[in-house]
Amino acid sequence: MKILINCLSAVNGGGIAYLSNMLPLLIEHFAASEHDCCMLMMKHQAEWLNTPTEHIIWLDDSHRSALRRLLWERRHLARVAKQNNIDRIFTPYQIHTHISSTMNIIMLRNMEPYTFHNYHYSLKNKLRNILLKQMTSASINKADRVIAVSDHVHTHSETLLGKSDKVTRIYHGRDDAFSPEQSSEDLQILTNLGIDYPFIFTCGSLLPYRNCEIIIQAYAQNIEQQLIADDIRLVIAGKSDDKAYSKMLAELISQTGLKKQIIMLGQVDKTCMQALYRHARLFVTASETEACPNIAIEAMASGCRIVASDSMPMPEIFQQAACYFKHGDSLSLAQVMTQNVSHKTPTCKPLALQRAADFSWPLCAQQTFELLVSTTS
Repeated sequence: MKILINCLSAVNGGGIAYLSNMLPLLIEHFAASEHDCCMLMMKHQAEWLNTPTEHIIWLDDSHRSALRRLLWERRHLARVAKQNNIDRIFTPYQIHTHISSTMNIIMLRNMEPYTFHNYHYSLKNKLRNILLKQMTSASINKADRVIAVSDHVHTHSETLLGKSDKVTRIYHGRDDAFSPEQSSEDLQILTNLGIDYPFIFTCGSLLPYRNCEIIIQAYAQNIEQQLIADDIRLVIAGKSDDKAYSKMLAELISQTGLKKQIIMLGQVDKTCMQALYRHARLFVTASETEACPNIAIEAMASGCRIVASDSMPMPEIFQQAACYFKHGDSLSLAQVMTQNVSHKTPTCKPLALQRAADFSWPLCAQQTFELLVSTTS
């Protein structure tokens, strides 16, 4: 059996992190089996997808945009599959070009298109999510097999399909670079970021479903009522992916009068993220729309004390490693934040590390390999 892994959709953080961790492990599984594997990717992707070149079918970098990529797939993917005697195509994304001559396996790992209507998005992102929802639903229905990255996503997939045995849950893995062991460089990294004070930390792309405004409001309420020390800052890391939402957050921070206490770092690199997780008094996420969030796994692997919304899949992912507040309720978050920001409260570190250990890239690769080569229809 010969399987093609279509890597073309991996152009941003989540897709890159998934494949850079998975491909080397999958290649090892295929090398030890009777099955063959090759990858379809663009030249620039080779910089972070560390794979032997003999396994790669190359596409030039002019197809970086999603539209150009999809047009190329519709015109040429069937021919590529036929020329290379491909039996199955695995697209680790939820939108794919269905090739009738092969088995098509896809992955659902973005729930935003199904919940964006609950939030205020810019017109551009609203239209993008409308299109993504239509294309995702069509792809899931056409696919022969679907990988869901959490039980929450599995349930959603079955709702779209009706009860279906073509959906399999496989969790993402854990990046071993995130750990509670402090590095000798941590303090210098934080100093370079302008951080020399205790802080509450939140991160992730600044999109409406992440409810960063709830965190800002809860923090401001606690500072105003002197329920947490005024030397504890709120640090926010993540790039702005919705201009209207970012503008609203900036205005909200201005209204609180806490510009000096609320620090917007923007996007930071992996080394900075490691230091921020390790040294945070508290990690908070108010997100209401996730699939299998990397930030949740990273926070647990870093031994953080964690506060999260009670929206699924957060209770599924964190289990007992987090304290929960009622989603969308800044008063509820303010109360839970106050209870957990002090070092006098019992630490959740052992529970966080224990739960983080359940997420493993080797296990993810093994389960994925077994699904890809399974003879079960």
